[in-house]
Amino acid sequence: MSLTNSTHLGTDAIDNCFRGAFHQGDAWSRLYRIAFPAWDLIEKIDGCPEVSEKTNIYIHRKFIMLDQLLHPDVLAGGLWMNAGFSTNRQADDWKVYTDNCRCTYKED
Repeated sequence: MSLTNSTHLGTDAIDNCFRGAFHQGDAWSRLYRIAFPAWDLIEKIDGCPEVSEKTNIYIHRKFIMLDQLLHPDVLAGGLWMNAGFSTNRQADDWKVYTDNCRCTYKED
């Protein structure tokens, strides 16, 4: 499967997701908002956004550092391991792909 549906996710954008985050969920939702610009309209996502290994390692390290600072009693980086983006070896660095995601949108 070729990856086509992508959004730029460079280090600046990733760093901004963590800036001022008081909880790991803050950074997590900010990252998902980049992948899914219509985030507030989505009820459910089937599938998982995909990034390159380099991008995923960078994000995971940011979660580890955040958890060590704010949540020293939890598994550092655990939220990202459980609910973060998947790694795809075909993905370009610093992009997030949503090709394998199917969104169900909220009804009005």
